[in-house]
Amino acid sequence: LSGDQLTLDMLNETGGLGDIGRFLAEAKAPMATVNMQVLTDDNAAAYFQQAAGRYTFLLDLTHEVTNDLSHGLTFTMTRARSGLKALAGVLQKWVQHFLGVDVTIRPLQKIDDEAWRWHVGLDAASTALLNDLYEGRAVEPERMQRLVSLFRLDFADPQDMRPDVAGKPIYLGLMMNAEGIVKLKPQNLLVNLPLRALA
Repeated sequence: LSGDQLTLDMLNETGGLGDIGRFLAEAKAPMATVNMQVLTDDNAAAYFQQAAGRYTFLLDLTHEVTNDLSHGLTFTMTRARSGLKALAGVLQKWVQHFLGVDVTIRPLQKIDDEAWRWHVGLDAASTALLNDLYEGRAVEPERMQRLVSLFRLDFADPQDMRPDVAGKPIYLGLMMNAEGIVKLKPQNLLVNLPLRALA
């Protein structure tokens, strides 16, 4: 689950009670448990009704689970609360709005592509991890466990891409840093996608 760091820190310090909560915490008084909602289609309207600057919802960033069964059957369990597809949709809109190109982005659990040509980290930690994986360097298991998700980005029109990578998928990564914090930097897409040079 992912949440706004400032909001989580404030709730941890005050129990959601502001200065009174801070006073109670300093006095070592028992604090009530704070419950936060996980953002879903059912409660999305409440998210937008919050006061500005208060982001008291969590986003579930878990993957769907796929198992290959015998006889060519595949069982897929979709997590109803997962926000990965929604995050991918927001990133698609970000690229279209700022770069004027249409792309499709979808969550992945692994990169299984011998012709892997291009990747973009959505934060500093995933950039370093993807670079190491691309170069074939060994990666510590603890570091791999901090990977939140991979994504595959495809251009709707390969002619929008540099000719040397036209038609190839672009892999994206999102990762927690060593402190367990996700610092999403969507601007990395704006400066690192392999766009063809404008004439």
